[in-house]
Amino acid sequence: MYLLIPKVEPLSDLRVRRAIAYAIDKRAIIEHVLGGYGENLDSLVPKGYFSRTEEGLPRYEFDLKKAKEILAEAGYPNGLEVTLDT
Repeated sequence: MYLLIPKVEPLSDLRVRRAIAYAIDKRAIIEHVLGGYGENLDSLVPKGYFSRTEEGLPRYEFDLKKAKEILAEAGYPNGLEVTLDT
C-alpha cells in the first residue's frame, strides 16, 4: 500500500493527523452538509468497487476531548490552525 505522508509541519507528525481524524464529526457532515445523503465509511474506496475493504483500517470516532489530548502530546496544547482542502 502506498501512503502519502505530508512532509510539512505540523502534518508530518502522526499524532497531529490522528487528532484531526478524531476532531472530524462525520455524522454532522453527513447530516448538515450532505442533507443526510451519505454513509460513514472508513475506506477511501467506495462500496462496490474492486479491492474495497475496511478490514484492518483504523477507526476514528468523533472525540474532541481525545483530539485535544493528542494535540497537547504533540506539542500543541492550545490547538493549531491548518487549511484542509476537500
